[in-house]
Amino acid sequence: MMKLCDKSSEKLHLMMKLCDNSSEELHLMMKLCEKSSEELHLMMKLCHKSSEELHLMMKLCDKSSEKLHLMMKLCDKSSEKLHLMMKLCDKSSEELHLMMKL
Repeated sequence: MMKLCDKSSEKLHLMMKLCDNSSEELHLMMKLCEKSSEELHLMMKLCHKSSEELHLMMKLCDKSSEKLHLMMKLCDKSSEKLHLMMKLCDKSSEELHLMMKL
């Protein structure tokens, strides 16, 4: 919480949602506390998701906006698509566009 005390109210609101969640989610929040609004909105969508999705978010938290938009599309998808996303998260833009079509 000390890390967050100078953050925006949006970030504090997100922290409140996470404060009763697992240590894995708290660890992820620490990684996100300096991130953009876009990434925080994505985290809000994920904060009640499976650990598989949380692991994926960890991989994405330093990625491009394009990849974050793709993650937003995937966050309610099947595990098969999540596995595919894991394979793609270090790939080129061209491959990401292909994933969006899938």
